[in-house]
Amino acid sequence: MAPMKQTQLAEPTILNTHVPFPIVDVKASEEGDIVVLGKHETDTIVLESASELVTSSITTSLFRTRKGDNSSLDIVHDANGRPMVFSVGSDGVSLLHSLNAYQYLIMHSLIARQRLFCIFHVEKASRPWQLLDITPVAETKATSITVTAFDVLEVKQDLHFAVSIRYTPGGSEEIHQIFWASIKQPNAQIDDGKVTGFAASDFKWEPIQNNLGSRVITKLMNSVNPDAQPGSGSPAFTIFAATKTTETHSASAYAINPSPSSPVPWTAISFGAQSYSIVDMQPVIVGGATKGAKKRAGLALLHDAPTQETDTARRCHVLTLNDAHDEAFGLMPLNTDKVGSPSAIWTSFNSWGCV
Repeated sequence: MAPMKQTQLAEPTILNTHVPFPIVDVKASEEGDIVVLGKHETDTIVLESASELVTSSITTSLFRTRKGDNSSLDIVHDANGRPMVFSVGSDGVSLLHSLNAYQYLIMHSLIARQRLFCIFHVEKASRPWQLLDITPVAETKATSITVTAFDVLEVKQDLHFAVSIRYTPGGSEEIHQIFWASIKQPNAQIDDGKVTGFAASDFKWEPIQNNLGSRVITKLMNSVNPDAQPGSGSPAFTIFAATKTTETHSASAYAINPSPSSPVPWTAISFGAQSYSIVDMQPVIVGGATKGAKKRAGLALLHDAPTQETDTARRCHVLTLNDAHDEAFGLMPLNTDKVGSPSAIWTSFNSWGCV
C-alpha cells in the first residue's frame, strides 16, 4: 500500500454557474402529454472537479461473475455515514480495492459461488472491513443457486433491497425468483471482540409471487414510489425488472409491487418499442418542480431494438408510467447515435426528479 501525502493532492475546483438545473417535466400537446426537459426556477448547476481523487494506490481485481464479466457495485451508507458496498462474487478472485475520496479499503475473501455480498466498516475492529454473505435462501432442496441481479435503494434512514435468484428445485426446470427486504441503516460496532449491530439475519427476505410465470431477469432496479406517504401502508419503492428474449417470452420491462398484500405484484410494461434485450435501466421521477406538482414514476431504458438499416441498434428511451405502472406514455427517444453505442446509463436523483 502506497499512501499519498496531503501535500500531493490538489484542491478541488468549484465553479458556480448560472445554468438552470434541468428537470424532466410533462407538457400537454395536441397528441397528449409528452415528456420534455425543463429548467428549474431557482437552482443552478454547480461543477466540482479535482485532478486527484486517490488517497492510496494498490493493484486490484474486481468482483466478477463466472463468465468473467464485471459485476455492478452498489454503494450506500450506514447510520454513521460510512460506505457499504454490495456486489456479486463468484470466481474466487480476491479484492483489495481503494475507493479514493472515502479513504477506505475493501477486502474481498475468496468466493466460490455467485452470491450477494456486503462489505462494511466496523470501527476499532481488528479487521475494520468485514465481508457478509446476505444471499436470500431459496427452497431447501434447491440446487445451482445463482444471484442474477440485485439493487439497493437508500431513502433517508432506510435501505431497500431487491435480489433475483436463479435456482433449480429438485427434479424441476430452473426458476427465477425475486426477493425483497428493507432494513434500517445499520450501526455495526465491536463488542467484546464480536461484531454487533449488523448481521445477515437482519434481512427478512420475502419472496415475491411471480403471477406472470418465470422470466429470465437481467436487471433489477428499485425506484422511489412518489405516491408513498408515511403510515399509508404503500411501499416506499417499486421494483422494476428487465428480461431477455427466450423461446417463450420477448424481452420486456416489468413493474413489481413488493407489498405482500398485492394479489398481482408483477405488471408488464407496454412501451411501444420492440426489444431483443434490455441492457440497462435507471429511475426517472417525472413532474414539475413547483410545490404540489404531480409527479410520476418513470424509466430510462437502454435496449437493443430491430431496425430497417441494420439487424439491431442500441436505443435509449425515457418512459413515463401511468398510475398502475402497466403502460408507458410520453415515450421520448434520446439521440445516442452521436456518442456511439452506450453500454450503460445513469441518472442522478434529486428532490425534483431524475435527470
